[in-house]
Amino acid sequence: MFEQTALPLLESLCKGFNATLLAYGQTGSGKTHTICGDLVGDSQGIIPRVAQYLLDQLEKNKLDQVQFSVLEVYLGELYDLSSRTQNLAKLAIRERPNGETFVQNLRTFSLVDFDDFVKRFQTASEIRKVAATRQNDRSSRSHLIVTFRVQGVNSQGVRFDSLFNLGDLSGSERVSKSGVEGKEFEQAVNINLDLHSLRTVVLRIKEKAFPSFRENALTRLLQN
Repeated sequence: MFEQTALPLLESLCKGFNATLLAYGQTGSGKTHTICGDLVGDSQGIIPRVAQYLLDQLEKNKLDQVQFSVLEVYLGELYDLSSRTQNLAKLAIRERPNGETFVQNLRTFSLVDFDDFVKRFQTASEIRKVAATRQNDRSSRSHLIVTFRVQGVNSQGVRFDSLFNLGDLSGSERVSKSGVEGKEFEQAVNINLDLHSLRTVVLRIKEKAFPSFRENALTRLLQN
């Protein structure tokens, strides 16, 4: 799976192109296992494999610097998943003069050691919002987004600064099947709205029409 999906994007990333890879589907379909998986061993997910690949490129001096951040989109708001304390504050999306969007006050970390990355990613996974439903006893109730910022010089000698967003999207669900009520019902409604907005943006891009990124926090976050 990594070689088929992430590796071609990583090769483009290291040439200066931005990239996004999302695990998308119904609740309980195995998205989290695919993109997160085990952090070590044969069942490693795509995200830890991407971290290891970028560390290998750093060790070969093919990249100058790599930074990463981890956040969640929950009920239309953004939260830092780097620590339990940081996760309490809502974050805002801002725009730079060149049109690039960024998340204000989101903590970023230098990718220098795989064990350090694993530790931080484990923290993020532990504090991410989850709940039990009829379809999944540990259903993700938020979208998790890991962003790697890669800096280096390409084969033409041009310096680049590129972004790789990897997302474990919460699954779409029919509330009649999942049986959720109260807060979980509100979560399901927001999840489905997020996924609908994302699908609309992707279709607009495919049709070469102007996509409306600003209507939703998830699509605004992935605009770059």
